[in-house]
Amino acid sequence: MTTAMQAREFPDGWSVPDHVPAELVHDEDLYGDRSFDTDMHAKLAALYGRCPDIFWSPHSGGYWVVMRRALIDQVMTDPAHFSSRQGQIPPVEPALPMLPLTFDPPAHTPYRLALMQWFGSKTINTFADEVRELARDLVDKVAREGEFEFVRSLGAALPV
Repeated sequence: MTTAMQAREFPDGWSVPDHVPAELVHDEDLYGDRSFDTDMHAKLAALYGRCPDIFWSPHSGGYWVVMRRALIDQVMTDPAHFSSRQGQIPPVEPALPMLPLTFDPPAHTPYRLALMQWFGSKTINTFADEVRELARDLVDKVAREGEFEFVRSLGAALPV
């Protein structure tokens, strides 16, 4: 059961940065809890009832968990408080640079501009009919089979 920590005294082995309020520290281990492997969606849905919309997990070196889309947008556009520099959980020091994912503005801007010509909505939309046809074909195929494994049958064949 999750409990918010109300004091700065945490169990041994937990490293919680001083800037993280104690009430936002929750004993949730999204990377180490193997039950996420069997029913990730149910496990995540259960977090909504017992955790705040944003909280700190002390596991795997510590990381923020952001539960709501509006907050995700806010976090992703606030590099002063939520840097992209450390892209691994658990953290790896020195942080491994993965261009442009682990670069904060303004260092990431030239890379993003270069990629936008290939991954911007204008370019992606030119493939909409082909992607839609492929998706229909894949869904028709798995519908005929009756059962399927999502990643192998759909996800690998039609990655984002």
